[in-house]
Amino acid sequence: MLVVLDTNVLVSGLLVPGSGPAQIIRQFRDGAWTLAASPAIIEEYGRVLRRRRFGLPPDGVSALLAELEARSLVVIPSRHFNAVPEDPQDNEFLDVAVEAGADVLVSGDRHLLGIEVFRGIPIRSPAAFLARH
Repeated sequence: MLVVLDTNVLVSGLLVPGSGPAQIIRQFRDGAWTLAASPAIIEEYGRVLRRRRFGLPPDGVSALLAELEARSLVVIPSRHFNAVPEDPQDNEFLDVAVEAGADVLVSGDRHLLGIEVFRGIPIRSPAAFLARH
């Protein structure tokens, strides 16, 4: 199974042990599914995880990003959609999902969740994803 993770799911998974997003991160690390990402998404993951307020050690963030990149299907989207004009950065997750042929996009973002299905790809909350996987 090929999954795109919105940044909010990754961050919540790392900062809130025992949460639904943490279970999703554990599934990824256990090899239950493959992450689909782009260089821009991995860069966004790093930019957000390095925020001081999260207090994550820089070496730990770098190691996580290296793990994500090494174990992911990294694609460069050939098409760019404007399905989320309220938050244009969210469009990258849709671009990657379509380019990679992802099975699902997991997000906690209301703009993305409001779309529900994009080009045949379901957009699920962490709880809905875990209920099915």
